[in-house]
Amino acid sequence: MPGFRQRVLHAVLATVSLAAASGEVRYTIATVAGGGLPGDGVPAASAQFGSIQGIAADRAGNLYIADTLTHRVRRVNRDGLIETVAGTGFPGFSGDGGPARQARLHAPYGLVVDGAGTLYIADLGNRRVRRITPDGTIQTFAGGDGSLAAPRNLALDWSGALYIADFEAHAIRKVTPAGVMTTAASSGLSFPAGLAVDGSGALYVADSGNHRVLRIAPGGAASDLGPGALNTPTGLALGPDGAVYVADSLGNRVVRIGPDGQQTVVVGAGSQTSVGWLDAPRDVAFDRQGTLYIADGRRVRRWSGEGTHAVVAGDGTFGFSGDGGPAVEAQLNTPSGLALAPDGSLYIADRANHRVRRLSATGTLATFAGTGAAGPATGATVPTEAAVAGPAGLSLDSSGTLWIAESAGHRIRKVTSAGLLATAAGTGTAGFDADGRPAGATALSAPSHAILDGAGNLYIADSGNHRVRRVGLDGTVRTIAGTGAAGFSGDGGPAAAAQLRSPSALAFDSSGNLYIADTGNNRIRRVAADGTIRTYTGHTAPLSAPRGLAVSPDGTLFIADSGHHRVLRHTPAGEITEIAGRGVPGFSGDGGDALSAHLDTPAALALDSAGALYVADSGNNRVRRIAPRAADPIVPPPPVEEPPPGLRIVPAAGLHPGPIAPGQLVSLFGESLGPETPVTAVFDANGILPARLGGVEVRFNGRPAPLLHAQSGQINAQAPYTIDGAPRATVEVWRDGRLRASAEVEVQRANPALFTLDDSSGAILALNGDNSLNFSWNGAAPGSIVTMFATGEGQTDPPSIEGRMAAIPLARPVLPVSLLVGGQPAEILYAGAAPGLAGILQVNARVPRSLAPGPAPVSLSVGSAASRPGLTIQIR
Repeated sequence: MPGFRQRVLHAVLATVSLAAASGEVRYTIATVAGGGLPGDGVPAASAQFGSIQGIAADRAGNLYIADTLTHRVRRVNRDGLIETVAGTGFPGFSGDGGPARQARLHAPYGLVVDGAGTLYIADLGNRRVRRITPDGTIQTFAGGDGSLAAPRNLALDWSGALYIADFEAHAIRKVTPAGVMTTAASSGLSFPAGLAVDGSGALYVADSGNHRVLRIAPGGAASDLGPGALNTPTGLALGPDGAVYVADSLGNRVVRIGPDGQQTVVVGAGSQTSVGWLDAPRDVAFDRQGTLYIADGRRVRRWSGEGTHAVVAGDGTFGFSGDGGPAVEAQLNTPSGLALAPDGSLYIADRANHRVRRLSATGTLATFAGTGAAGPATGATVPTEAAVAGPAGLSLDSSGTLWIAESAGHRIRKVTSAGLLATAAGTGTAGFDADGRPAGATALSAPSHAILDGAGNLYIADSGNHRVRRVGLDGTVRTIAGTGAAGFSGDGGPAAAAQLRSPSALAFDSSGNLYIADTGNNRIRRVAADGTIRTYTGHTAPLSAPRGLAVSPDGTLFIADSGHHRVLRHTPAGEITEIAGRGVPGFSGDGGDALSAHLDTPAALALDSAGALYVADSGNNRVRRIAPRAADPIVPPPPVEEPPPGLRIVPAAGLHPGPIAPGQLVSLFGESLGPETPVTAVFDANGILPARLGGVEVRFNGRPAPLLHAQSGQINAQAPYTIDGAPRATVEVWRDGRLRASAEVEVQRANPALFTLDDSSGAILALNGDNSLNFSWNGAAPGSIVTMFATGEGQTDPPSIEGRMAAIPLARPVLPVSLLVGGQPAEILYAGAAPGLAGILQVNARVPRSLAPGPAPVSLSVGSAASRPGLTIQIR
């Protein structure tokens, strides 16, 4: 199984392991910087927009703007001020029947307003069209049932019928006011986008993939309007002069096609106007006065018939704001590095804004270094007057000097405690120079972190050169780890002879051991004081592109497991626990349990003296604080002769009641079963899971079971294969030598249980043919290969041993395996053990070619046993 698949599965299994932990909050999470959205209530021309994909004007003179990147629809009112009319700023689907401002959208695109002021939104990511009535209430008008693949642009005709450009389905849908959907056009279309309907009922289509505009007469006859050199037209509007105006996106212009078919460039590239270039214009619209509006990148321009123009919305910037104000109202853009000062201030590498910003202890944010431009070094020594190109990692030494790994500038910069900036290493040009040269004359390639050791030597994660390098006290450069060839090798030998792959973060412990986030190898490597390198973690507990590291005084290592969207804690004893994140990218959870919160690509960590971690939540453009919270008091159970009641045993996939099968992963729920702090197992050097974890043992008919996870309310284990043949098994939970709970559970030969994306959903954990996760907005194509994961297949050939990592030859179920998708038999290409895991059945299958878009029911059978009903996979 490819590493990506293994990491996705590990993340979901970890989520299952924590399903019962909500009552045992150990860390709380909150945003301390970032998360601000481009503001409302200001003149629209000075507002920020992420990506403008659709515009529409109503009869009252208001202009609606689809701000796709921030998942909102905004409105320029007649007074010129900007406000949000729909969307919260976070992607998702919610809010039908309530206020549109409280609803979630996902990548809104096309817009159209009817004569009554009702606004229609192509909610592309949700595969729906939403409708907002004049009182501000939002509802789904079309889609959501699989009938739309990618609604992109919209148009209304005189009868109130809505036309929808179903972009990925290469079709135009028509929805009557009564809600009846039909296909209005599809033959020969390629990624249709902009739409318009004239008074005769003729439909105009920006056929973007074919680089043309079509007119489809009411009878269905199609004609190409003025064939010419259009380049991906995406927006259309009918002008008061009877002409068709086209947003010729990749032509960077607006083109007028007259009734005679003559094409004229109105504005943009090739025009004879003062605006000789547009930024990939996506849409056009006219107001009642005949004024043309153009969606021009992150601006909307107004163009009059006399050739005058003005910017009516957008200042052309995005992702930077808030200096001098509260940090939680500011905007960050891909924060990638953190450094904590003794006074409580936090330095943030605001990477895509090409700045380092400082969060004061009072919560105010300000730019500390960088101008916002990614330029070359100019010799400027004032930090805010110098270009800082793509700052990645940060560190602060005991003298108060801040070290900046300038990834896009291929330099290491430093800002002294006196406030002066200088280049410490690198030439500013990507490359590699041999060891022994002065640091300032040695080329680096995309350095991502730099830290000092106790002696004052500077260590650099020279990521693009796949090395860790050291600048000695004499100012010369030496390679400490990595040969320069990307790869993995060398454990147990000299670090300089080992291979690394894109190392991105460094940390020292109190003993002088150097930890390296070997990002491309999905491992943490440790270089001992004698120069020997070994894998510290990642070989038995899968990591995904780990990037951030922090070490506590007791030697506990904290890891930003970036690709798994989690933060992990690795104790010196080797126990690994998840302390934040759910394994699926997103944003949620502020003010609550960090384990229940969503992170998105955490990139860096900083640890304070109270044990709180600061996390650069880069995909969410935030910095968040994970603070330890005192555990709930541990009340020992009263001494009893019999174990306390209440032990519940269910398959770990889905957590639905039922029998179990030999070798199945199971979850046990009860009270005071294990430690208050969750503990997750790892495979030992022989590829075997432990039978004792956090003081806990689980026995099936007296046989110890391998454990995957243990905590007070839940234990995850693998049922021994020896329970086969008996109708029931007795399960006992022992902790610290005491019997804590016991119960009987029904046993059957097989009980296939498919893993789901979360425990409240029927959507199964599946990977599409391109290894992307199957979601409601990322379905599998008919005829493509998908991979799904289950447990409970029973005995295998060759016989499996519980708790042992699956390896070649891979075991296959003894009983026959079959699969139905959408009620149709699916061709199974592989059904057997998931390599590198234990207790997991991997099924690779071909999606039936005749399935319609939308959620399709899935049923996996092993022998005569089938998975539970209500499970689905998304088809596009």
